[in-house]
Amino acid sequence: MLSSFKNDLQICVIGASGGIGRCLLKKLDNDQSVKSIYTFSRKEISPISNKVKTFHIDITSEDSVKKASSHITNQSIDLIVVATGILHDDGIVPEKRISDLNPMNMRKLYEVNTIGPAMIAKYFIPLLDSTEKSVFAVLSARVGSIKDNSLGGWTSYRASKAALNMIIKTISIETARTIPNAIIVGLHPGTVDTNLSKPFQKNISKDKLFSPNYSVEKLLSVINNLDAFNFEGPTFRAADPTNAAADTVFRFFNTQTGTHFFTQSTVERDNILDTLPQFSFEGEAYKGYTEQVDGSIPLYRFFNTQT
Repeated sequence: MLSSFKNDLQICVIGASGGIGRCLLKKLDNDQSVKSIYTFSRKEISPISNKVKTFHIDITSEDSVKKASSHITNQSIDLIVVATGILHDDGIVPEKRISDLNPMNMRKLYEVNTIGPAMIAKYFIPLLDSTEKSVFAVLSARVGSIKDNSLGGWTSYRASKAALNMIIKTISIETARTIPNAIIVGLHPGTVDTNLSKPFQKNISKDKLFSPNYSVEKLLSVINNLDAFNFEGPTFRAADPTNAAADTVFRFFNTQTGTHFFTQSTVERDNILDTLPQFSFEGEAYKGYTEQVDGSIPLYRFFNTQT
């Protein structure tokens, strides 16, 4: 499950009493590569095995976050997952329009969704292993995307997650200088069947409402593969197949990994055919442009450094 990490993993789960946090804890507890799990939550939880250590935390209090981090001594941490967040509460509901904005409710969402994870980063990131791969992962949300916001509404929640995403990005730049092997990442868990999403599930199709178990499996898979892919940017743009000006995009099937590889370069195509017998050539996949053209869609390519 976490094969890209070393063995005898030391892991922190912050927000272990929530729907995703509880499921994450169970998954990690059953992983033989995990030696110890430090769990932190506002609500008391019972240890489920000898490898689990439980502590209290109030992420809206810097003193509480600092005290929580002090429980980890003489250990470097391999993985920290921050599974905290608030969308609604007593008296707090997502706004439908700007006239619904309430300063107290906005402050609460910022305290929990933005400031809390920032304080956790302040005191827990220095605990990450500096010698091998380590990850600080924070659950964010797709609705925090400015570009993806086409519906409006939920102003406070969206803004708190957008601010969180900027904090994660900024911290990742600084951490790359001080702990080069560490990865700082924000993750979108999808719409998960937990108390957070419960009041808003009626308009969600069954295939888009994930169980906590499914979401956690996918989150751990992403975390495990974080350092396996180097982003190579947009290499071609999908085009109308009837457009004669577009060039061919070639597809290969990797018989060892079960994945596909695409290229628009005839030089790269021929090199693969000559030197990599595990790649089965499947011919033309579709048409594409080498430069951005009105109406075309950029396609992005990643290089898998492990396969």
